[in-house]
Amino acid sequence: MLLIDVWKIVTSWPALLIIAGTCFYLLYKRHKENMPRKKAKPTLSEPINIQGKKY
Repeated sequence: MLLIDVWKIVTSWPALLIIAGTCFYLLYKRHKENMPRKKAKPTLSEPINIQGKKY
């Protein structure tokens, strides 16, 4: 009977939302750590004037 009560608490909506939120947070944290950081700004290959036309 205790196992059934625990299962009802774990499968309730608030508990499921907390579990899902924790999983998404951990996945986001791992993804953010694995992403390489770009410090250099990309440069344009060809100069462009104000109207957007190439020289």
